Amino acid sequence: MIKYRNHFKKYINDLAAKKPSPGGGSVAALTFCLGVSLIEKALRYSAINRDSFDLPLKRFKILRAGAFRFIDLDGDLFEKVMRAKGKNRALYLKKSERIVTMTADYCRKAIALAKRVEPGIKKGIISDFHIGRELVSLSLNGCILNIQANASMFKKKQ
Repeated sequence: MIKYRNHFKKYINDLAAKKPSPGGGSVAALTFCLGVSLIEKALRYSAINRDSFDLPLKRFKILRAGAFRFIDLDGDLFEKVMRAKGKNRALYLKKSERIVTMTADYCRKAIALAKRVEPGIKKGIISDFHIGRELVSLSLNGCILNIQANASMFKKKQ
C-alpha cells in the first residue's frame, strides 16, 4: 500500500502555520472530497451488478471533481482578498464566497443523493458510508461557519 502521509504533510503544516491559507474554505472542500470518496467506495463494494450504482457514482464523481479544485483556489483567492483594497477586495471576496457557497451546494446535493442510495449499501461497508456522509455534513457546516466568519471580518450583513 502507498504511504499517503508524506503527500499531506506540507498541506497540514501550512494549515497549522500563521498564514491566511490554506484555511477553512480549503478544509471544507477537502473534507467534502474525502467524504464523497468514502461514499463512492461503499457504493462500489455494494454494487450487486456492475451497473447498479453507475448513475449515483457518476454524480458523486462530478461533485467531487467540482470541489477538488477549490482546495487550492479558496486559499489563492483569500490571499488576494487580504492583499487587495477597495473594489478589488470586494471582487475577490465575492469570488471567495462563491467557492464556499458552491461547496455548500455540492454538500446539499451529495447528502440528498447519499440518502437515496443508503438502503443499497452492504452492512460490511456501511461504516465507511456513514463516515463519508458525516464528513460531507461537516463540510457543509464548515462552509456556513466560513461565510459567517468572512461576513463578520469584512463587516458585511450576514
